[in-house]
Amino acid sequence: MRSLRFKSDSTVIWLFVLQFACQLALLFPPFAKIRVVFRMCSFGLSIVLLTIVGGQRPVSPGHPSRLFVAPILGILILSTLLAEDSEILAGFASIMFNFSILAPLIWMPKLQIRLAGFKKVVLLYWLFHSVGAGVGLLQVKYPGRFDPTPAINYIEGSMAAESMKIRLASGEKVFRPMGLTDQPGGAANSAFAAMSFGIGLLLTSKGYVAPAFISASIFFSVVCLCMGQVRLLVVLSVIVFVSVLLMLLWRQRIIASFRVASLCLIMAIVGFFVAYDLGRDTVTKRLSTLIAEDPRKVYAMNRGLFLNNVRYNVFAEYPLGAGAGRWGLMNAYFGTKEKLLWAEIMWEGWMYDGGLPLIICYSTAVMVALWVAIRISKSRTSSREVSMWGISLAAYNIGLIATTFSFPVFSSQAGLEFWLFNSMFYAAAKSDRFAPEFDEPYSEDEDDSVETSESEAAVDEPHLIV
Repeated sequence: MRSLRFKSDSTVIWLFVLQFACQLALLFPPFAKIRVVFRMCSFGLSIVLLTIVGGQRPVSPGHPSRLFVAPILGILILSTLLAEDSEILAGFASIMFNFSILAPLIWMPKLQIRLAGFKKVVLLYWLFHSVGAGVGLLQVKYPGRFDPTPAINYIEGSMAAESMKIRLASGEKVFRPMGLTDQPGGAANSAFAAMSFGIGLLLTSKGYVAPAFISASIFFSVVCLCMGQVRLLVVLSVIVFVSVLLMLLWRQRIIASFRVASLCLIMAIVGFFVAYDLGRDTVTKRLSTLIAEDPRKVYAMNRGLFLNNVRYNVFAEYPLGAGAGRWGLMNAYFGTKEKLLWAEIMWEGWMYDGGLPLIICYSTAVMVALWVAIRISKSRTSSREVSMWGISLAAYNIGLIATTFSFPVFSSQAGLEFWLFNSMFYAAAKSDRFAPEFDEPYSEDEDDSVETSESEAAVDEPHLIV
């Protein structure tokens, strides 16, 4: 009897559907009590999918960054085994956690990926987060009506509840907009995601209906970014926007750059004034701190302290790592407080987990992903649509790379999504033969259970040129 085989890119769509379902489940009282299970579900699904399709032969090109998966895992294992104060159980959990984040690089080539499938995934992702941003706007516009009850009850009992609130223009204090999450300020995360991929949809959309919905999404997102009080996401949104414009101008896409710039700036201005009408000084005081002083000084006095800690303290004490699982959620769930280390930025986390070798290996894998997206975007054999998606994804990558200096992003849901989108886009672009000039021929003999056409049987297998 033939084993069940997952070949379609619709598998990725269902993965995101289940991920969103787990997030929404936390909004209901019966499920909120076991929030840890639902928070880890997305990572578990990545491992399960690898287990299901692991034995299948590749039918799509694999992303070049997949070459770094084994070295990264090897470094984590060695660091955990050789470190003096390592946490074996927490270390094993951390290794599996990191493996689940990197797993899309391995199982994505086992699926038949096409550009149409990639666009469906992006559309679903954008739609979910646009709704999240819209709900966030409603939560500050109509306080108390749209807040998730389980989250409010859970947070109200914590000591930090007041610090998670903002004061509206009416004088009422409310939690920062949560959107479709159970975390104050969570709507700002949806806003960043909706803006990042909304720009890609704007670049590839036709007519007037799609741009109208995208404009509404950007408007919701700007309001949530202003009211969410998460300065990092405001900065990242600007970085993504500027990166898209610079790459469009570099590619001499003048009309496209003007379209994106004009629409985004108009919606940003309108969104800011709506946010100001809702929050007044709450909005302006928080945002003004970004420009009150030299941005380098602002960073140095805040997250820059943790980067200096890596340079002058952690590197000297743990040059080869302190062992995986010494910090973060894996330590909280499986470790001991006596050996707990604290990491606020990704570079600290990498240094604790595997030292300088892990920093070099993981950061190289990330930079390769950025390089690949840029190469596809400027390839002469890329269609306009693929080129635009390459620009959008490259800008998104730049935003997440910048996040490593403020948050351990590759030890979170965002890290899993980074590798999902990059591996899927690469497979879609290469399978459709839009950018083959830096690859070697790829071929795999398919068994009789897989139906392929001649064009599908001769796709390209990438190799990394250093």
